[in-house]
Amino acid sequence: MRTLDPEVIEVIWTAIEPLIPARVDTHPLRCHRRRLPDRDCFEVMVVRLATGCSWQDAERLCGGKVSDTTVRSRRDEWIAAGVLDELVEEALDSYDKIIGLDLSDVALDGSLHKSPAGGEGTGKNPTDRAKLGWKWSIVTDKNGIPFGFAADGANRNDSVLSRRRSTTRRATGCSVRSRRSGWIAATTRQRRASGSPSASSPMQ
Repeated sequence: MRTLDPEVIEVIWTAIEPLIPARVDTHPLRCHRRRLPDRDCFEVMVVRLATGCSWQDAERLCGGKVSDTTVRSRRDEWIAAGVLDELVEEALDSYDKIIGLDLSDVALDGSLHKSPAGGEGTGKNPTDRAKLGWKWSIVTDKNGIPFGFAADGANRNDSVLSRRRSTTRRATGCSVRSRRSGWIAATTRQRRASGSPSASSPMQ
């Protein structure tokens, strides 16, 4: 699998390493156990994403250099710090500069996922006897490259999620965000002209 080639992982790591904030040690005695390298945690994350295996299997595939529990904790730290959002933006910007997003035709799709234990952001699934769940929504360009995504409760209308899909903020000539915003505005005007329900009305 090309994604797991050492040179590919190294290129991705070169992009993500500067985004990781310096850790602030708050222990009064500064006697924590030695912190395992971010690089090792990152490699386990890549294996998990590329193969779809469990965290435990990803740990084993990486030689057990770092435990799956530590990797998940590090992942949560990076999410809270916005590291992964910045990486997505960097990837989209780079792709748009080198190849170019083709927004002449886009595809929007979504999927429903169960969440039996509920939790913040879930909602009653109107297609599954009001069981709690999530709705994931994504938009891609003409070539299938995803440039926006959003998640909400299973009862949320797709038209609402289409206005909230997050995309890159950086400017690349005509930025991905501004181009996406223009596309959404045009779609909304077409919907209103055709008499379709408002894009801001959630599914009850």
